[in-house]
Amino acid sequence: MVGSGAISFTAASLQYVQIPPFTTGSRGLTFALWFKMSASASSAAVFWLGNGSPQDNIYVYLDGSNNDLFLGVYQGTEYSKTGVLGRNVNDGLWRHVAWTVDATGNWAVYLNGALTNYYSTVLYPSAISRLYNYLGRGTSSSYPYFNGAIDEFYVFQFVATVAQIQELYQLGKMLYLLVFE
Repeated sequence: MVGSGAISFTAASLQYVQIPPFTTGSRGLTFALWFKMSASASSAAVFWLGNGSPQDNIYVYLDGSNNDLFLGVYQGTEYSKTGVLGRNVNDGLWRHVAWTVDATGNWAVYLNGALTNYYSTVLYPSAISRLYNYLGRGTSSSYPYFNGAIDEFYVFQFVATVAQIQELYQLGKMLYLLVFE
């Protein structure tokens, strides 16, 4: 349920969560989570999955130039998109975001169950084991820590359908309304 089991992060306290190593496959990926961000510094990582900087990383962080999310995959060079939600997300409000990457490198970004952006043939991340995986920080000390909360974080090794993404959003939204409204 969104908010009830959320992990809160305070950048000043250098708080983060380490995710165990895992191997990405080649059938597609979906990242889905609820988050709220408040007064985070530019480049504060929501999540960072990789093998150190700058090796085979997958990440989402705050773009300070527009206070929107920045999505990136580093694979010898950076492949990235910014302004993917089309709004300031550094405002303390809960949002559900999902990012799918199909096997041909097409990226789709969803906000609260609705598609906000689609990017053709950007890049598919290397199908390798990722050892240094975090919520709330990057793999390098040059990235500031996240200020806010994260809940219901999922990594699926397939491309979730629109219906599945909407179901994740609706389930979290309904439970949130029952408890907090």
